[in-house]
Amino acid sequence: MLFHILLAYSLFAIGLAAPFANYTRCENSYSASDIQAIEAQYIQDLQAAEAAGEIHRDDALAPTLTVPSLLCRTVKVVWHIIYESTTVQKGYMSDQTVRDSIKAMNTHFSGSGFKFVLDKITRTQNAEWFNKVDSRSSLQDDMKKKLHVGDATTLNVYTVNFPRPSALGYAYLPQYYAANPWNDGVVIKHSSVPGGAATNFNQGKTLTHEVGHWLGLLHVFNEQGQCVEQDMVSDTPVQSTETLGCPASKDSCPNLPGADSIHNFMDYSWDSCMTSFTPGQITRMKEQSDLYRRIPSRLCISIPTFTWLPPTFTVLPPVPTPDIPGGPIPGPDPAPF
Repeated sequence: MLFHILLAYSLFAIGLAAPFANYTRCENSYSASDIQAIEAQYIQDLQAAEAAGEIHRDDALAPTLTVPSLLCRTVKVVWHIIYESTTVQKGYMSDQTVRDSIKAMNTHFSGSGFKFVLDKITRTQNAEWFNKVDSRSSLQDDMKKKLHVGDATTLNVYTVNFPRPSALGYAYLPQYYAANPWNDGVVIKHSSVPGGAATNFNQGKTLTHEVGHWLGLLHVFNEQGQCVEQDMVSDTPVQSTETLGCPASKDSCPNLPGADSIHNFMDYSWDSCMTSFTPGQITRMKEQSDLYRRIPSRLCISIPTFTWLPPTFTVLPPVPTPDIPGGPIPGPDPAPF
């Protein structure tokens, strides 16, 4: 079984003759047997946890509710900046860029029941890690064993450059956490953050895509090019190929219901084209995270704070008694005793 997902986007050529000449699809794909094994293990683990009373699948109904929950599964994010030198081109990143990335991801996950909170930023100057780390290298093992912090509830994000110019990121499914906790997390290209230099992939949606994997989602398309369901989510139409660019429409399996999910975060479209997760995907992320990550739930909304101020008093001057011509006005006769 494969133990990683590598998302390899392209930096598309500008020329009209070959607009997708530099596109590279995922380096490591899942075969049908891989998917079956992943899903069988998930169902087995889920049933065992339910039998033990550890989790309940009440949230399966959540997408049908019209009133949003006040609780979110709140994920702490530790962001590891790997850089060659202190320039943006060589991987250095400001705290504000990291905060903007978390803000963008929260926007992308809006309505999903997940919230991401920045916990810590680390910076490591290491040219070899920055340029050579990928999912298959021993360097990524060295990097993660040194830098990874937290448990299954903590999202570790690493920003690097990758040895292949077309690669944008990879992540590990939650069910693999127990075998190698240090290997958990998401690795993305440093220039894919909002405002980065990765043309067409610089709105931060590579991170959103990879976090989808980190929460248990698979790609919406079949990685063997077949019109066969792969992602185990009922409300994503069957799709045989990844999406390149941002077409007006696409239907790779015209004999089956539904067009391709070109706007789904788990396709390969340009960032400008990606806008949504489906209710079924949200349910799967909740179930997978409840089973393998046990992410705590906290209030989704911010409670306003109030500062008590002591009351202030203003002493007013006495009101003068007006002068009345002819003397004081006589009052009523006193009551007899």
